Order: sequence, then structure tokens, then C-alpha cells
Amino acid sequence: MDHLVSDMTISEEEARQTNIAFTQPAQPSVSRIVHYCFTQHGDLIHRPAVVVRVWNRGTEQEMVQLVVFMDGTNDGPEFASCIAWRTSVHYSEEPQHHTWHWPFGCEQ
Repeated sequence: MDHLVSDMTISEEEARQTNIAFTQPAQPSVSRIVHYCFTQHGDLIHRPAVVVRVWNRGTEQEMVQLVVFMDGTNDGPEFASCIAWRTSVHYSEEPQHHTWHWPFGCEQ
């Protein structure tokens, strides 16, 4: 079976070998895209965000600063600019309010 990677096709063996590079745990770093979670009207919402700073790297207190891409006024009138700044955001494998996680399918 062949797999499409970008605009080229590679064999299953090549895809398996390429995946080796992605088996190391991902680390947050400046410019990485993550998902930011927040609650709104009782629902947990996920929005794309870019890491702009990492604090306390490698410790239990590790957190990031994020620029979050909101859905404009659909997320509330305060987000008309479509951008939100979120500070001191902790990672959570289980999405919950005011945490970040890797986009689904891109964890490792």
C-alpha cells in the first residue's frame, strides 16, 4: 500500500521508517502549533494556537504563552479581532479548560 506524503507517494516501508522520527515525545517550542481549550456556555472548545514562549521547560511546572486563533465574534464579542493572548497555560493529555494539547493525530 502506498501513502501520500505532501505531493509524492512513498511505500509502506518508507512510511514506517519515516515514522521513526516521530516516536520521540514532542516538546513545546516557539512557533509550534497546538490546540488551546477553554469552556464556553458549558462546552469545551478547541482553538488553534501558536506557542510564543515556554516557561520552566522540562519540569512539572512547564507552561506556555499562546497566541490563540479565535472564531471571531462566534467565540464572543471580545474576540472580534480573532486573536487572543493566553498566558501560563499547562499541557494536558485530557483536554480541559485553560490547557493545551497537540492537535489530534499529531501527538508524537
